[in-house]
Amino acid sequence: MNVQDERSGIVLQCDPSGEILRVIRDDLGVTAGLPSASTFHGIVDPQSREKAQEFLRAAIKENATFGWELNVHCNGEPTGLQLIGGVTKEGIIICGSPSRAGLNKLFDEMMKIQNEQLNALRKSLKGEQLATANLQQREQEMLEQFTQLNNELINTQRELAQRNSDLIAANVKLDSLATTDGLTGLKNHRAFRESLERERGRAARYGTPLSLLMLDVDHFKQFNDQFGHPAGDHVLKQVAHILAGECRSDSIVARYGGEEFAVVLPNCDDEEAARIAERIRQAMERGPWELRGVTVSVGAATLISATEEPAALVARADTSMYRAKVGGRNRVCRDSDDCLPLRPSAPPA
Repeated sequence: MNVQDERSGIVLQCDPSGEILRVIRDDLGVTAGLPSASTFHGIVDPQSREKAQEFLRAAIKENATFGWELNVHCNGEPTGLQLIGGVTKEGIIICGSPSRAGLNKLFDEMMKIQNEQLNALRKSLKGEQLATANLQQREQEMLEQFTQLNNELINTQRELAQRNSDLIAANVKLDSLATTDGLTGLKNHRAFRESLERERGRAARYGTPLSLLMLDVDHFKQFNDQFGHPAGDHVLKQVAHILAGECRSDSIVARYGGEEFAVVLPNCDDEEAARIAERIRQAMERGPWELRGVTVSVGAATLISATEEPAALVARADTSMYRAKVGGRNRVCRDSDDCLPLRPSAPPA
């Protein structure tokens, strides 16, 4: 039988020392070939025997225990079993199954065992003229015990489901933190590299253009020295907000590092990239700056061929940005020609 069958399991009756008094059910082949005088510790993997002793002690102490997993050998193959144990007058009933669903099904088997033992108890007490009320009380206590155990198992399943949901949410949040810049909320440098590589592959596959803008906030070090780093951080947030608002919906906007930003423009040729870059430059120039005017220098480059590496495209856009800064700042330079004839604004006050 396949040990992963939800209907498969093992049910044993043991004394407090772990000696197996009765094999009630074993469709896993765990006790096959064992001598008549065997113990519960003897059927588990040697590395699990100490845990098996703890399982028996817990069952005896609490009258019932669950949530345990021990390794046994099923038909010669090592298999992990999920276990529950309950203490009755006749001994310890142990149920095991490879799965939670299989373990739940064994509850029916346990209840059947309890009914058999109750019937035997009734017969043995007939000669002693046990009062019917006492017998009913005993039955009710046993029923309450197993009802409580069943409820605890249901709660455990709910807790596991909640923990699994929390883990999924934590993984999603962790992935977001790993790809998002903490200050601006834009994609970080790592996410930018991955996005550029992905878009470069798509452009090569479909024969579409791909452009890249590199931006640098002009005189940002002077701004930090004059107004302080908190004010500088506020400017970077505003720059990120303006940048995201001026780009197309399919653009990938990222903080490249420090006061540098990058914009990946899928399906965008050289001319369109220059227009977007100029729109961004103008939006920055007229932005709602509180302490002093803020401008940016922009470099633009477009993918030359399907075989060009992303690093080469970044280098060309970065070179264009450097030319824009050397040429007077607050301007756009593209890799295909000289800086666009833009009249730079006056230096910051």
